[in-house]
Amino acid sequence: MCLAIPMRVVSGGELGAWCEGRGERRWIDLTLIGVQPQGAWLVAFRDVARQVLSADEAHALNLALDGLEAALRGETADLDAYFPDLVRRAPEIPGNLQSGDGDSER
Repeated sequence: MCLAIPMRVVSGGELGAWCEGRGERRWIDLTLIGVQPQGAWLVAFRDVARQVLSADEAHALNLALDGLEAALRGETADLDAYFPDLVRRAPEIPGNLQSGDGDSER
């Protein structure tokens, strides 16, 4: 299984950058998002940067990945601590799943 992970730019050029994240250092292709300054956060999937992230977004994503690792180890007692953004909000039904005519039996 492949997961997109947050990585921070360490050094680089126009086409790629050395980035670090989740204990790894990798050369990441920047073609889709353009040149990024040192210290910038991005989300990488299969060594290609897909999106620029804020520091807060990178932190939340790293925390969620830590929660996934904890769950895989069987440590399920306090998983809410890894997903505070989900715990603080009410569940939402995506618009495409909501009934437009009030008919809930489909």
